[in-house]
Amino acid sequence: MDVQTAVTEWQAGLKEWSELPDVAAAALSEGFDGPSLRNLAGLIGLPWTEIQWQAPDLLAGVAAEVGVPQRTQGEALEVIVHTEAKRIVRGDVAPEAGAERIYRLFLRDTERTE
Repeated sequence: MDVQTAVTEWQAGLKEWSELPDVAAAALSEGFDGPSLRNLAGLIGLPWTEIQWQAPDLLAGVAAEVGVPQRTQGEALEVIVHTEAKRIVRGDVAPEAGAERIYRLFLRDTERTE
């Protein structure tokens, strides 16, 4: 998964905080750089509670450093649904599988707003 997609999924609430440091390290190895990325990658190996405590403060900086705009959770979900729809149209994913993922995202968003 590319870094921009991972950040968008975090914004949407679909990623665990414990995954952030590894993705930040991968971003650094792909040529992205910035203080937030370096600090987040430096959390590798720490307990998930420590990561969960520090990562939210770094996420806005990480998003900017990899070129992802700030989004609300709903806006990020919308981006993910549009991306999945494009994958269906291009034939990158079977229509049934793509529709199922979109449906699960819809259900998750509905549960979040109730």
